[in-house]
Amino acid sequence: MRSKLKLGNIALLLALSAFALLLCELIARLVLNPVDYVSPVLVRDEILGIRLPGKSGGDNWGFRNAKVPETAEIVAWGDSHTYTVKMNEAWPKVLGAINGKNVYNLAMRGYGPNQFSRMCGAGTWEIRGKKTESIQTSYPALLN
Repeated sequence: MRSKLKLGNIALLLALSAFALLLCELIARLVLNPVDYVSPVLVRDEILGIRLPGKSGGDNWGFRNAKVPETAEIVAWGDSHTYTVKMNEAWPKVLGAINGKNVYNLAMRGYGPNQFSRMCGAGTWEIRGKKTESIQTSYPALLN
């Protein structure tokens, strides 16, 4: 009798633990920005290879910003160091908050010289036809 009670308590504890874990996962998915997940869903891009799908927590162009800006004084290109884990903690966002300039983040994990040279060819350094003041990249040789 005592062993049945003990097994019942263990089963109840496991069931409640599983329920709590699922509840926490549901709340996290409702509250957190999807683009801040460790492994966001990516889509194929003819020019860049991969990007975030529009309206998946990123902007309509598939980058990690709340929206595509009307103008951008600084455009940040980069890889995982510029992308970081949370959109609001990425250094381009912090830079914009510190200096009051509009910074547009074109970073993506896994991006490298190929993507950056393709961005130059695609004209993404212009935001809606307006050139930016400066560009930051992990590969400065591309800017020469």
